[in-house]
Amino acid sequence: MAYSKFPYALINKWVLDDLADHNVMASTITYNGKEYPAMMPGREIPEVVNATIDTKRQKSFIVYSVDNDEPQMDQYKTCEGLTYVIWGPTVDSVSSIAYCIKDLTDRLDWSVFDLNHWIIETGQTTPFIFLNMTFEQISGPTPVKQEAGRHAMIVSISYDFANSGEWAPNSVGQGRQL
Repeated sequence: MAYSKFPYALINKWVLDDLADHNVMASTITYNGKEYPAMMPGREIPEVVNATIDTKRQKSFIVYSVDNDEPQMDQYKTCEGLTYVIWGPTVDSVSSIAYCIKDLTDRLDWSVFDLNHWIIETGQTTPFIFLNMTFEQISGPTPVKQEAGRHAMIVSISYDFANSGEWAPNSVGQGRQL
């Protein structure tokens, strides 16, 4: 297995592509002439210097964290969760992003079908196959005083995946058709 590839990275790319396709949020931000994904882990160049410190705070960005759900794991699959903290200049901007992510991820098997299809369609190379996805919750919007008037919302999803090189019910190599 290639340990430089992570399932959450695929989901993050898929979500960012969808947000950009719907013109809800740009998929990149620019800092010092270099482009960064608009979705980043916490403490990533402290959130890419607070999403470029635009004095008008016009850029929306997402900070994510990953949770490994060990009690839910089976022998053939791994369960994880992603929590997105969405930062934006207005309630409308963070709400649009949160509900776009909700619409993308709350369709259970259809969401996973779309994700697996997107992986194939975009030529992503991965040892993972996604088995299930559940939208967990939305919290907010909340104004954040220490962020100079930005608003924040939190979105949580969970998902199950298997390494396609291992046994998994209906996985690639076991008769699964995508």
